[in-house]
Amino acid sequence: MNAATLRLAAAIGVTALLLATLVGLARPAPSFTPVRSIPVAPPGVEHLLTAEHRAVATFLASGRAGGGASGPGLFSTDFFKPAPPPPPKPKPPAPTTREIPVSYRGLAAFPSGSVAFLTVEGKELTLAVGDAVAGGWRLDAFDAEQAALVRDDERRNLPARRPAKLVVPAAPPP
Repeated sequence: MNAATLRLAAAIGVTALLLATLVGLARPAPSFTPVRSIPVAPPGVEHLLTAEHRAVATFLASGRAGGGASGPGLFSTDFFKPAPPPPPKPKPPAPTTREIPVSYRGLAAFPSGSVAFLTVEGKELTLAVGDAVAGGWRLDAFDAEQAALVRDDERRNLPARRPAKLVVPAAPPP
């Protein structure tokens, strides 16, 4: 067989297959006859059911087995309920300290004594040696280059005209 004959045979085969498919689709669907409903008990034997059987049949036929307004149903379960949410996390404690901005601006010398100019939390303060700054800090010494602050055993040097942070106790909540 040559290639032309093979092509002709393939075309005839495909056409026959399409024709068989179309004829099969054009036929009407087979009809099925419904199965007769089977009675719960054959006629004449209802008297054989006990009172307990009747109570169960009545319960199932009344719809109460599926649950609803009368409460959980016969086949309800709590096995598939999701786990309760975890308890909320406690709030973290309030901070005990806070940082405040402070800056040493310079000094002024007078015959009665020298004063230092500090900016604490945006407020301009004029202080002498020993005066309170904020949060227990006191001005210990100052010159043209820096100011020294002390609190208990701590000492902090503030360079002139440079912003710094000072740790002070947190303010109590209002």
